Amino acid sequence: MHRHRRARKTGWRLVGVVDERGGKLGRGAWRGHGWEGQSRGLFEIAALHGLPWRQAIGQGRRIEGIRGRDSAVISLAQKGVFTVDRTIVVIVGSLSAQSLNRRLAQALARMAPPGYRFEWMELSDLPLFNRDAEHQPCAAVARIKAQVAQADGLLFVTPEHNRSIPAALKNAIDHGSRPSGQSVWFDKPGAIIGASPAPAGTAVAQQHLRAILSAQGVVLMAGPDRCVQCDEASFTPEGELAEALRPRLHKWLHAFVQWVHKQGQA
Repeated sequence: MHRHRRARKTGWRLVGVVDERGGKLGRGAWRGHGWEGQSRGLFEIAALHGLPWRQAIGQGRRIEGIRGRDSAVISLAQKGVFTVDRTIVVIVGSLSAQSLNRRLAQALARMAPPGYRFEWMELSDLPLFNRDAEHQPCAAVARIKAQVAQADGLLFVTPEHNRSIPAALKNAIDHGSRPSGQSVWFDKPGAIIGASPAPAGTAVAQQHLRAILSAQGVVLMAGPDRCVQCDEASFTPEGELAEALRPRLHKWLHAFVQWVHKQGQA
């Protein structure tokens, strides 16, 4: 844990975090979680480690030239300055082991920044939702509910089946939403992505899924939802994304983990 020393004229110093003296963090009003801009990033790091602080105005030390609270936190985690411990539950709509969407999800997990642990929700053993059994769920239903309850974020990766989402995915959402008033989906940060050989092959399914999840209170990352055009050639033999896809999906994934971090600090 980084420790904070007393406030000086130059600002607040977090050992091992600051880069050099003289970069002006700027002035601003205290707003609950910290300061705006770069200095907000500095105070957010303090908050993550439970460090005490008081108001500090004026010059300070800059954080590696990183701007913005969430970018600062994620970038510093990548550099090993401190650790982030967040769990992302991945929900792939397809049951197929060779699904393009499953392969996309696995490739995204490999690209995740340090401290973001991806866990997989198994849908194949879930019984069809039956309201008669909602108060005594079987082990498979109890398992997925516990996964969602403990998750910091949800990643939905869906194909499109007959202009909508797969039945297995809808079944899992139904199980998690019951009994009434006990939905595990409420207030969970989430994002939607889908893969298809067609340019916009999952667009309709993603629209349907967004409507369903919004009704359940999932706090979805704002669009545009990502429709990934890919095929077998889009993945390396090791399961990595082909070079042509990596830049834009890396950018999308970075936006998603920023969204999860932001919602976790709200």
